[in-house]
Amino acid sequence: MGGIYFNIWSCSDCEYTSRTVSGPFRVEPSDGTPEASIEYRWCNNCQEIQRVFTAKGAVIIPGKEPNTKIDRWEFRTLEDFNNAIRKLERKKKWNIFFFLTSNHKKLKNYYEAKSISEKLSDKNRVFYESIKSKPTCLNCNSVDVSEYSYEKDRHKCGGRFICADSGRKGSVGTYEVIKYNADGTSTSEMRDMR
Repeated sequence: MGGIYFNIWSCSDCEYTSRTVSGPFRVEPSDGTPEASIEYRWCNNCQEIQRVFTAKGAVIIPGKEPNTKIDRWEFRTLEDFNNAIRKLERKKKWNIFFFLTSNHKKLKNYYEAKSISEKLSDKNRVFYESIKSKPTCLNCNSVDVSEYSYEKDRHKCGGRFICADSGRKGSVGTYEVIKYNADGTSTSEMRDMR
């Protein structure tokens, strides 16, 4: 059994509140569909913040793709990954025996993973630019969604959206898997955690 977690959404200027499950869940492309960027945006049909298929190719964070020699969970953002490379490059610059250290192999693995992720990211970008999909709510499949992520958007009252983590709230034996197609339409299913 795993814990369930929520994003608690609110507005800085009014009484608006809602929540979305932040874990456990997975959002993934259907078989053969390139990965798209997913953001939290306002859905006018649901009248709340939802996960939205952006119709833009996802930037792949090194380690997330298969067949690399770095841990899948080592980096949360591309910025974290690039900082790790810069740190090792500084060590390399000041250590004449760097090629004898484990950091030499680690740096080599990072550059290999970076090359793979850049190729996949470019493939995703080119694909979604070519088909002209529209941003789509992954909850209701509506295309009536904000063009901005919640960080840049404003609530209809003019206030800013605020996201807070609920912390663990009980236990669950299932998790939701949301699969989307190239046009953004999605399906959802529950799976056992075992």
